[in-house]
Amino acid sequence: GMPGMPGLGGAGGQNDMQAAIQQFLMQQQQASGGAGGVGGGAAAAAAANQMAVQQMRQMQSTSLVGVVGQANMILEALDEKARANLFQFLPEGQQDAKGLEAAIHSPQLQQGAARLTRVLNSAQYGNLVTSFGLQNTGDMGSKAFIDAINRKYAPKGEKKEEGKKEEAKPMEEEKKEEDKKMETE
Repeated sequence: GMPGMPGLGGAGGQNDMQAAIQQFLMQQQQASGGAGGVGGGAAAAAAANQMAVQQMRQMQSTSLVGVVGQANMILEALDEKARANLFQFLPEGQQDAKGLEAAIHSPQLQQGAARLTRVLNSAQYGNLVTSFGLQNTGDMGSKAFIDAINRKYAPKGEKKEEGKKEEAKPMEEEKKEEDKKMETE
C-alpha cells in the first residue's frame, strides 16, 4: 500500500488511479537510481492525491442529504394528491401530514440519505443501480442515480434530451410547469 493517500478507498476508479500512481513512482525511482527520484515522486504523488481528492469532492457535491434538507420546499411544491400518495409509505397511525413532516425531519432519513449517497459515490454504484432495474451508464453519484430514475420513470413525452443541461431551470419553475400540465389533463 501507499501511505499518505487517505480518502481514496471505495471508488473503483480511485483504486485504479492509486495503482497507476504507485507503478509510475516505482518506475521513476528505478530510472533515477533511487534517491533523486524520491523527491520528484513525492511531488507527483502529492499532485495526484490533490487531484483525486478534488474529484471525490466534485462527485460528492451532489448529495441526497442536501435534497432531504430541502424537504420542506419540496413538500410545499407538491399538491394535496401528491402529498397524500406519500402517506402510504409511513408507519401505521402516522399516515397524515404530521407523520409526513416528522418522517422528513427524522435523523433516520438524514442518516439513510447520507449512507445512500456514500454508496452512490462508491464502487457499489453499478450493483445498486442494476438491482433497481435502472440503466447503468458508467457514471456514478447521486445525480447519475436520479438521472437513471428519470430515464426509466419519466412520462414518455417529458424525456429530456441527453445533451441538454437540466440544472438551468430552478426546481420551482419545473414544478409549476408540471402542475399546469396536470391541470390541463
